[in-house]
Amino acid sequence: MADRAESEPSTRIDVTENGSAVSQLQPAAASRQLLAKASSLFELEQLPDRLKKSISYHTVERGQPLFCQGDRVKGLFLLRSGLMRFVHYTEQGQLINHYMIYPGEIFAEIVLFVDCYACTAIADRPSEVIMFPKALVLEELRSNPDFAEAFMAKMAERLHMTKILLELRGLRSARDRVIHYLEVLAEPGSNTLTLTRSLKSIAADLGLSPEALSRTLAQLRQEGIVNRTKRQLIYYRVNQPPH
Repeated sequence: MADRAESEPSTRIDVTENGSAVSQLQPAAASRQLLAKASSLFELEQLPDRLKKSISYHTVERGQPLFCQGDRVKGLFLLRSGLMRFVHYTEQGQLINHYMIYPGEIFAEIVLFVDCYACTAIADRPSEVIMFPKALVLEELRSNPDFAEAFMAKMAERLHMTKILLELRGLRSARDRVIHYLEVLAEPGSNTLTLTRSLKSIAADLGLSPEALSRTLAQLRQEGIVNRTKRQLIYYRVNQPPH
């Protein structure tokens, strides 16, 4: 283990409890500047004045819906704190989990083009959200090119994340899912990353139970691929030639 650590570059991943899933999947260099711009799209100090004046604040208790599938649209949202889960109910009443919403993320963007919410948003923790009226967001997109460009970048970032999650869940073994997840995190040219996510939330992204993720990490540690401390994972890239 020590010899391998000396010969191969490592990726250090600091694991904490809160943060955004999307922000951790690093964009390609060519789009990094635009996605950095998108990351501050809905920060209050960066908002156009008419949007800043129109926002409203809402709290949602754990287990309660912010809105339900089929409800008439009021606006789109930014999660300030807590944790939200997007779910969909089939005609047969089956519950399908879509993805988690983390603090700092906007969600329900589809409302700009439909009249009813397509999914249900449920608070997995007590949560605080900001609502942006649909009509004013549309007006800003039509009249403010910088805002529109940043908004498109944000949507492209979410689409990229969705593609990655589909790739991960298409892998059959938990081991392959975890390794691929870490490979995605490892931005070319960088050996150190900070990941502000809990292992429980990472397991949800991977379509694994927390127990299965823990067993897989233990297996990878035995193989010399991962070293784990209390708050860090050190990942030794599988296909990286020694320097």
